[in-house]
This record gives sequence, structure tokens and C-alpha cells, in this order.
Amino acid sequence: MMSLLISSFIATSCTPLSLSDSMPTDKKKEPVDVKNQVDHRQEQTAIDGTEKKAVENAVYGVMNAFRNLGERYGWDNEDNPADFNILRPELLKYATERYTDSYLKDIADEYYCRCDARFFYYPDFDVRFRLMEKTDKKMVVSTVEMYNELEQEAYVVYYTLLKENGVWKLDHVEGKTHLEEPLNLTTEEIKRYVASSENIKMEFIGEGYDKNRKVYLIRYVDDDSLVGIFADTSEYLNEIPPELIPEPYRSPAHNIEGTYSWNIPSTKSELNISNVENGTFHFDLFVVSGNSVGELEGSAVLDGNKAIYKDAESGCQLTFDMHKDSITVSESSECLYWHGAGVSFDGTYYRRKE
Repeated sequence: MMSLLISSFIATSCTPLSLSDSMPTDKKKEPVDVKNQVDHRQEQTAIDGTEKKAVENAVYGVMNAFRNLGERYGWDNEDNPADFNILRPELLKYATERYTDSYLKDIADEYYCRCDARFFYYPDFDVRFRLMEKTDKKMVVSTVEMYNELEQEAYVVYYTLLKENGVWKLDHVEGKTHLEEPLNLTTEEIKRYVASSENIKMEFIGEGYDKNRKVYLIRYVDDDSLVGIFADTSEYLNEIPPELIPEPYRSPAHNIEGTYSWNIPSTKSELNISNVENGTFHFDLFVVSGNSVGELEGSAVLDGNKAIYKDAESGCQLTFDMHKDSITVSESSECLYWHGAGVSFDGTYYRRKE
């Protein structure tokens, strides 16, 4: 959902407005001393379930007003500038008069610039929604914008809303980069992040520390790959130290030595893996089907959960895909040199139990 929002609301070369009311400046700051940070989790008040909906309605209502009216009237800064007299009444449904006539009016002149500028934060309320203050007329909430590889930033964002005629309206926005205020994501927030993913199946598998920084471990289900997410910044840790990975999820390439064979009647096969070190392993491969025999040995080069063997003379290439208790071998056509026409090295070889 968030990726769709970002692509929809980032204007697509001009310089973005750096208005402190809503958008961050370009200036980087030194990391803060976490020990001296106020723990906002201690400031959270009780949530009755309606606040999140009200905040989302205001925040996304403002964004949608810019997008939908821009599309309807074909606004373009160069040829057809935005008419704020048309935009303003729609914005006032979701924002206070003060906020509408200050920050939102200012960005209306730049929003439709067809450039790389952006004018809003893109919060993930499913990950974090903390109610910092709540009265009959005022509400302050905090949330996060997860790390963006393009901008190399993550944010803690604070929204202030005022209640006007029974409707909560956006009145002030303040964002702090992860250098100014670490996100300090909790285990429950990461679990919500995993659960909220719509297009990619993920699962939370554990947590640990990498160089004194807390890391949450996530598994991508479809390709069985792992990634770490730093609690303080939400940046990805792609190369996870093996000792941080729970035993059931450790890469098969770390524990592939042994003997494997097909589970196919009337055939005989044996794949022996040995000497796994320095990114390579030695293999002996033997297959029999009827009167056809194939045999090949060599050294394969590991690359994650795959390995490649290539014979320089014949051009035969074997690809090994490692799984927890099996290895799938795929051969190139040149490997016919090493076996008869009635058999192939292709197939899934299952680890033999001792």
C-alpha cells in the first residue's frame, strides 16, 4: 500500500520547498545520544480505536486532494498552474484553515512541477500509531516512515490534529530523520510490518545484535532468503552474520556435506558433496538408468544457495540449487558428453539419512 502512495504523491527538475512545518531539510545532523532521548513510548495514552481512522482520513485526504484535483484539471506548473481557489475548499475538509493557508498553499505552487520533489511524509500507521496527546479538541500522534533506499532516510513523524465541528483536521506536521531521533522499532512493530505486507510474503524469525545495534530478522517466504532490519533506522542488513541466524534458517550451503540420491524407482543415483570451504565444494555425481550411465566429478563455486560447475573443455555446466534437505541439479546440453542419451544429471537429490 505504501509503495503505491509514494509513487502517486511524489511529483515527477525543480527544488522542493523545505518548509519546517511539514518537510525535512536537506541538512544532515550528527546521530543523537540515544541515552538522552525521551522514550515516547512512555508518553502514549490510551487508544479507543477511532483515532487511527481519523488521522488516516486527514493525512491521506490532503494527499488525495492534491492528486485528484491535479488530475481532474490537468494542472501543470508550466502550462496550467494550480488554482488554489479550487484546491482550498477540498483541503479544508481535511486540514485546518491555518495549515491550509500556510504550508499547503505554499506547496500548491510547486506540487505539479513534474520533478523529483516531494512534499509529504509517507507514514506507516500499520507499523506504528502512538497517541501522544488527546483532549476533546486536540490530538498528537507519532508514526514512522520506514527507510527509503533512494533518499537514504527514515523518519519519526508527529501529526497534530484539531477537532473542528466534530471533524479531526490536520494542523501541524513535524518529522525527524533517523539521525535526529532513532526509530527504535519494537518487536511488535516489526511483526506488524511483516503482517501488513500485501505483495511479498514475509515472516519474522528472530532478533539479535550486530555491532551493538539491534537487528530484526525477516525471511522472504517465496525465495527462502533472509534480511535484517535495524531497529534504530529500519535500514536493511543484507549480509547477516551466520551466528545471528536461528539454526533452522541457516543457509543450506553451510551444511551441505553428505550423500544425496534420487527418489525414483528403477534408477540409481548418488551425489556426494565434500570439502565445503572457501566458497567451493567438491562433488562426485553418478547416475544409472537402464543401460545408460553418467559420471562426473569436479569443484563447484558457491553463490548463496546456488553453486555453479563448468567444464572448460566440454562446456558442460551444472547448477546446484541447495535446499534444507535436498539439492536440485540442472545441466546444460553440453553435459550429454558425460552420459548416455538415456539418462541425465537433472533432478532433485535428497539427503540420505545416516
